[in-house]
Amino acid sequence: MAFEVKKLNKSYGLKDARRRVIRNFSMKVEDGEMVAVVGRKGSGKSTLMNILTGLARPDSGTVIIDGHRINYFNPFQRAIIRSKRIGLVTRDALLVPDLTVYENLLLPMGHKFMMGKRKMRRAKDALRAVGLKSLGKYFPADLDDLETQKVCLARALMTHPKYLLLDEPTGNLQSADVDRYMDLVEILKNSGFTIIVLTHSRRVANHCDRLIPIAMTAQEEAQAAEEEPVDEASDETQDIPQSIARKAAPAAKPAVTAAPAEEESAEEPAPAPEKEAPAKKTSKKSATKKTGSSKQAAPKARKEVAKVDNDAEEAKRYEEDSAGEEEEYE
Repeated sequence: MAFEVKKLNKSYGLKDARRRVIRNFSMKVEDGEMVAVVGRKGSGKSTLMNILTGLARPDSGTVIIDGHRINYFNPFQRAIIRSKRIGLVTRDALLVPDLTVYENLLLPMGHKFMMGKRKMRRAKDALRAVGLKSLGKYFPADLDDLETQKVCLARALMTHPKYLLLDEPTGNLQSADVDRYMDLVEILKNSGFTIIVLTHSRRVANHCDRLIPIAMTAQEEAQAAEEEPVDEASDETQDIPQSIARKAAPAAKPAVTAAPAEEESAEEPAPAPEKEAPAKKTSKKSATKKTGSSKQAAPKARKEVAKVDNDAEEAKRYEEDSAGEEEEYE
């Protein structure tokens, strides 16, 4: 038996708010087999990858690789198993941008006591295996998505591992490149590698020999719901407190109802009420100017009234004088 997992459980968080990620997961993978672990996003595939490679420990259950229960090993022993027998391929290639493709491939060989020429020969063989023999002196920025993912696969082949673990390897690829990449993985499987692909894509899983679902069955989900009740308040919409919000929430505007038209059958919305112009504020200076101008206008009005009275008196005198002259003439 190459790879075996028995009743694996893993959860995160504190006791009061503990979240179960993997529940009672088991699988068996034979030598030279290509298996797809299928599950939706957030079902625990990356967590399972970390446990299978010895980067994390499960809460319960066992992981057996070639007869070794690695979950009981110390971190140093798990690192030895991982460096000698497992090649890891992730969704992101994680290539050093300042190094060439050859230099990126030689990074996992830093702890190997090998001659430099032998390491370079192994890097050239790895690039030849993925079909990128002429791109060794290129930088990662000069490669497209498919070539970058192939370089990541070639880096996993540098230590001559027995097992290849691929975590969402086609996540950054276009749909036209998915089949080309998986055809390359099938060629590696036919050459003797044991491959485990963790993916949510059925298209990728169809290239594998078997499909192992990581999602829980309906009975297990019902049992988990009884053990871990769902918080009803989590589905409700939460209001942001005013102390946190940067802007106050706008008040709801009342609905404007249109008055029914007498002649037309179709209802037309009532026109929006016009906004009243804000009253202008009178300043102290303008008020003093107005009072000063009124005080100056008062004596002028008095002079004009006196002038009119004088004219009226002169007109009466002129009429009296003219009447006296007519009597004398008679």
